Amino acid sequence: LNILDPNETSNFAQADLFILVDHLTEMQKQIVPFVKPNNTVVLVVSDAPDHLLGVLDFDAILPTLADDAFLFQTIQHCDRLLRRKRETSKRISNMQSKNESLTNKLAALDQELRNAQTVQQNLTSQSTFSWEGGQMDGFIRPRSWIGGDMVGFYPISEAASGFFAIDVSGHEFSAALHAARIAGFFLADERLGSLTVDYTGPTPRPKDPALILNDINEILFERFDTDSFFTCLAGHIDHQSRVVRFCQAGHPMPIIYSADKSARHLDVNGVPVVLLPGMHY
Repeated sequence: LNILDPNETSNFAQADLFILVDHLTEMQKQIVPFVKPNNTVVLVVSDAPDHLLGVLDFDAILPTLADDAFLFQTIQHCDRLLRRKRETSKRISNMQSKNESLTNKLAALDQELRNAQTVQQNLTSQSTFSWEGGQMDGFIRPRSWIGGDMVGFYPISEAASGFFAIDVSGHEFSAALHAARIAGFFLADERLGSLTVDYTGPTPRPKDPALILNDINEILFERFDTDSFFTCLAGHIDHQSRVVRFCQAGHPMPIIYSADKSARHLDVNGVPVVLLPGMHY
């Protein structure tokens, strides 16, 4: 092995041997003690089961240090290093296994979030709604996969169409579930008891947007125990007169962008829904 030079052993001590053993261990070398027939010990150093690097023979190289106590302590030190190495390898293996399991769970969660995003987007059925002489378009980009913001349109009759935009307090799953429930109030048809369309006459008619939010506010306070509230802009457009009626409940102010490319805010406001009982919009 030529690691210990017999000509330079005068100052060699037990601590130096420990440093040497530590160094060999860090270099991924395996150190195994063997007892010779004369009851002295040698350390066999290898880096593979079939690849011997050399032997540290204390009886031949360091006879002055090769006493029983010294060799026993050396063997104990080597044994501690081997145990430490095995424990470290086991911990690394466990960490790798846990990391792989966590990676698989994160991939599954990511897929579930993608599926939830698809379901939430499908709740509003379409992003564009048109009629002769007009069109409504909606686009939303949540902060993460899903969230409490939703926009949607719904047909009322050949003469009118409704729309809504909501933003539920909170983030991600809980807000998305509340948003889906609220969107159902706007999208429910005659069979489900619509809050937005009056079906009592010969033709369906849009309900007053303020009355719609009044009803939703009372229903949520009466039937659901929740700390969430939401802002909303809800209304309808008359296809022939091109008049828009809407109700604003704490939502960002709407902007009118005209054909002459001018833009202006509609300075209206209101209290968010499910913030106070008995609200009248």
